[in-house]
Amino acid sequence: MQKPEILIVDNDPDTLSDLCLMLGDEYDCHTVSSASEAERLTTQRLYDIILLDIDLGPGTDGFGILDNLQRREYGVPVIMITRFNDAKTAVRAMKLGAKDFIGKSPTTMELKQAVSRCLRESELERVHKAFVSEAGDIGDTVNLTGKSQAMQELEHRLLKIAPSTATVLVTGESGTGKELIAKFVHRNSDRNGKPCIAVNCAAVTPNLVESELFGHEKGSFTGAISRRAGKFELANRGTLFLDEIGELPLDLQPKLLRAIQEGEICSVGGVTKKVDVRLIAATNRNLEELVAKRHFREDLFHRLNVAVVSVPPLRARKEDIKELCEVFIVKHRATAKRTVAGISDDALRALESFHWPGNVRQLENTIISALLESEDGWITESSLPSDIATGGESESHEIAKSKVLVRFEREYWTSLSQRCDGNISKMADIAKMSRQGVYNILHDLGLKDPAKDV
Repeated sequence: MQKPEILIVDNDPDTLSDLCLMLGDEYDCHTVSSASEAERLTTQRLYDIILLDIDLGPGTDGFGILDNLQRREYGVPVIMITRFNDAKTAVRAMKLGAKDFIGKSPTTMELKQAVSRCLRESELERVHKAFVSEAGDIGDTVNLTGKSQAMQELEHRLLKIAPSTATVLVTGESGTGKELIAKFVHRNSDRNGKPCIAVNCAAVTPNLVESELFGHEKGSFTGAISRRAGKFELANRGTLFLDEIGELPLDLQPKLLRAIQEGEICSVGGVTKKVDVRLIAATNRNLEELVAKRHFREDLFHRLNVAVVSVPPLRARKEDIKELCEVFIVKHRATAKRTVAGISDDALRALESFHWPGNVRQLENTIISALLESEDGWITESSLPSDIATGGESESHEIAKSKVLVRFEREYWTSLSQRCDGNISKMADIAKMSRQGVYNILHDLGLKDPAKDV
């Protein structure tokens, strides 16, 4: 992992040299000797911690820099360096937002303890923000369910991949549990205990995707009333799961590529920061086809296509259905207020005969519905939705239903295109999707000329 980056601000060259010497084996030290240089660097980069001398010479002092950092909501811990070891100085430093202060000539142990303590507190604050962010934390204890050969092979491969820092690309149909795979990899890596943040690239409003991932600075756009950390920063030293990566707008893909290659992000407003993030991406689309159609960058695809994991559909591992049902019954029976002991043989046979186009997600929703309909402490065939209870007839039924959905989708997008005179930006705003996502749908439905640009 990367060393934490420290900016040391002091007008005494000997002090700068001494502090770097004491910290250099564990931290990446950057030094400046003036307030103007400190201002310039902190507008260009986000450090992990700042050591700031109070006495910077005539006309300026560290308090002015500290006050400016707080007004800009720079958001990193500051340790003040002072030769004035008195309560008045300490109180003023703390009121202005300093996390700690140390004497002008600290011992190596004193310095390292102060830095370590501030970084640890900052980390706890950052993790807390990650846990309460709207994307949520996906780092719960997790196990893969199923004893089928397909799942055993998948678990064996994941356990080989997890300890590395390699980027993981999870492929598979919708509903197969790709987020569960991200959880499993995170929990079996050395990042376990750090944040594991999930972002659905297709669910974020297109004009907010950049801010969501990389953060923004106060005043960087209308409505940016304060600095906001992006998901990369919140996931620092942990794992970031980007679901539906194929829907990421083309104009943001270079920034993601830089984050992967250089471990560096740039917020909206221009502040850069080194981050140490293990990236897991997922898609139910064929990225190679998107590359061929110029909907996805080839260089980004190759960066993602390192450790590829394919999640099998539920119809390819039907021997796992019984165990999955048991897990879902235990998980949801309290919420459904049912004291259900299990599932009957006839209901299980019906579930194992079904085609499951919606995969594990559809099975879980089916069990929730069946719990509500259950009687006498068991899920029986009569508890199941009628289309699923038909068992062997379900596949043709699902195919028929799929055709209806495709027809509805085509009619919806045809109508929307006519309303917007074919303007993809207007369509994306109405549908709350990215322009690239709208283009992909139109192309897949045969409503867009593939030779035309997005």
